[in-house]
Amino acid sequence: MFYFLQPVYLFAATAVLIPIILHLWNVQQGKILKVGSVALLTKDAVKTTSSIKLHDLLLLLLRCLLIMLLALLLSQPRWRADNTAGKGWVLMDKNDVQNTYNHFKPQVDSLLAAGFEFHYFNTGFEKKDLSAALSEKPDSTITAVDYWADIVRLNRGTNASTPLFIFTNSYLTHFNSNRAGVTANMHWFTYIPADTSTYTAGAYETSTDSLHITTAASTAIGTYNTYNDIAKTTQQNITIPIDTNTLHVAVYAKDNITDAGYIKAAIDAVQQFSKRKIVTSVLNNVSGLPANIDWLFWLSSQPIPAGVQAKNIFMYQTGQVENIQSAILAGPNQSATGAQAALYKHIRSTNNLNTGVQTIWADGYGNPLLAKQSGTANIYSFYSHFDASWNDLVWNNQFPQMIYSLLYPGGGSGTINQKDKRVIDSRQLQPYKLKENSGALSQLNNSTDISPAFWLAACIIFLIERLVSLKAKKERVYA
Repeated sequence: MFYFLQPVYLFAATAVLIPIILHLWNVQQGKILKVGSVALLTKDAVKTTSSIKLHDLLLLLLRCLLIMLLALLLSQPRWRADNTAGKGWVLMDKNDVQNTYNHFKPQVDSLLAAGFEFHYFNTGFEKKDLSAALSEKPDSTITAVDYWADIVRLNRGTNASTPLFIFTNSYLTHFNSNRAGVTANMHWFTYIPADTSTYTAGAYETSTDSLHITTAASTAIGTYNTYNDIAKTTQQNITIPIDTNTLHVAVYAKDNITDAGYIKAAIDAVQQFSKRKIVTSVLNNVSGLPANIDWLFWLSSQPIPAGVQAKNIFMYQTGQVENIQSAILAGPNQSATGAQAALYKHIRSTNNLNTGVQTIWADGYGNPLLAKQSGTANIYSFYSHFDASWNDLVWNNQFPQMIYSLLYPGGGSGTINQKDKRVIDSRQLQPYKLKENSGALSQLNNSTDISPAFWLAACIIFLIERLVSLKAKKERVYA
């Protein structure tokens, strides 16, 4: 489908009237010819002629076409493939067609009977005959589909006026990105599966030379974990990788010994509760740092020496200290339901303006307190201190859990296992409606800029116009 991003500039095409008017105004007058016959010197014998030659008409045509091409270029021409056909689409997840159809059979049958097309609700949105889709076995190579990501792709690839009826389950595993915004005519229906799942969520060797197993029982309303320590001899029954690593943690605090004591106590609490293999060293001399460090807590105002290396570095950020009355928020999206502690002092952050920086902890105003920058080493910049005069974090009963989430990211309750049977509320999953200008941006993302072709045509026509114009001037000179 051919369309313009700035159609108002099409009015510039009326400028073609200018060369037409000039052309008609500048009609060449015929020459007066003197002859030797006296009989022809009467007044009636004097005749003038005028004409519009063919090459002048060609020149006019070229100039008008050039102006029209420039008007089209100002209008930003684009080509967008129309991927919709028929009255609309019915979409289902390829790996859940049978269950979804059984739940929504009357609605789906009525839509298909009305002329709607059946498509998979997966990347590419393949068109398929429903009877053939029902006979296919689930594809084990397809991981859990991110429905919100597919909603964005669907919005970009379809006509905004085409009805789209989406039928899916409401498993939380399908919602890993941000809530989608759409301009398309979408209707999304979900059902809550009745199945449950029990699976091994984690396994690691403990400091007591046994295996610590986390078993999860997941239902639609929640996932519940149980923990058991078993002998290593039974590890052949474990179907997931077993973490056998020992975590090496170094705390350097030459000028903040009290802060080091707080973080050491939190790590010890983590080790005692989880029974993980953790080795912690508190140092006040750089030369005493171990060679292989998984985590380095640099709680000193001194800069880190160039030779010090670690996989993860937690460091106090330097800058102007400001008093503040707020709270420390941690957890998913730093929401108010996460861990909170009173915040009295902080250092003004500038990392929220940098790309590639992730906020781990935030204050009550949304400003980052702990920012992570990934690289060869993960750098965690802390804009406060582990000090009771700066905040109440060190006295908060969630402090060890927050440190545990840092040391073992992905091992907390925020991780969504593919076997997780929790569901999302049907009202939460619905995409929000974008404004019209956002819809134009959506079309822009799924269209092809054809301005280069117009530029090329304009250049070719301009060269032809110059050649024709030059030829016409030469003809007038020698005429």
